[in-house]
Amino acid sequence: PTFSKVTFDPLDVQQGQSLTITVTLSSQSPVSAVTGTLIGDTASMPVSLQKISQTGTSSIYSTTITITDTLLYKYILQLDAVNGTGTSSVTVAPRS
Repeated sequence: PTFSKVTFDPLDVQQGQSLTITVTLSSQSPVSAVTGTLIGDTASMPVSLQKISQTGTSSIYSTTITITDTLLYKYILQLDAVNGTGTSSVTVAPRS
């Protein structure tokens, strides 16, 4: 799979707020999972995204999580997408 877009809503999320992460990717074979880890100042939390739409080889996955850590100094999202031919990874630091 190939990641083409990752969005954070809201971008400047605070501890205790909800964060929606949406990922657009393309893949020649069906994607079986999109998972990752959100790394905050003092803790990491697992993220599992669900498919919300697909058009041809392009699909959109999304999840909404509640932020349990502060994101003042560290705010990094590591994502993995798996299909029949392998795994692709991307790391996104929204504030850098």
